Amino acid sequence: MAPTYTLSDLLATPPWEALINVVNHRYVLGLDPNTTRLVAFTPVSDATTDVTLSASRTSAAWNLLPAFDQQTFGYERLDLATHYPDGTVTLDPTGWTTSADMVDALSNQTGVVFDDRDFTHEELLWVNDDGTVETVPETYQLSAGPWSLRWIGRVVVTLEPNG
Repeated sequence: MAPTYTLSDLLATPPWEALINVVNHRYVLGLDPNTTRLVAFTPVSDATTDVTLSASRTSAAWNLLPAFDQQTFGYERLDLATHYPDGTVTLDPTGWTTSADMVDALSNQTGVVFDDRDFTHEELLWVNDDGTVETVPETYQLSAGPWSLRWIGRVVVTLEPNG
């Protein structure tokens, strides 16, 4: 019997691995994240997304898994604003220089595993080239990256220096 995954399980797993787990569970396939390749990624509507996957499988007689060349699967990405409603995420921006630092702090606080594609990364405008900090804004919007396997939308983060 295939394992059952909760949303918490999937969020605690790297996005690529979580996607393969969802596809395996829904379609009973037995794909391996290490031997499966993303051929195409197509946003269909707001959250609905199609991915075309290809897998390398041996054709040896001992392999009891069905043949798998290339197939397209649909799934729903999560909306950041629904998962993290405004006002629910508060982080201390001390020491950050890019939004990737913010994502690391968010991951540490929530236990959610993010990857580089999950957000649009940028330098933080309140940090000067010499590392000194200007006035930190009260909030900051992290936007999902266009190629995020897991997320759409944005999350508003409340910033409390040394909080």
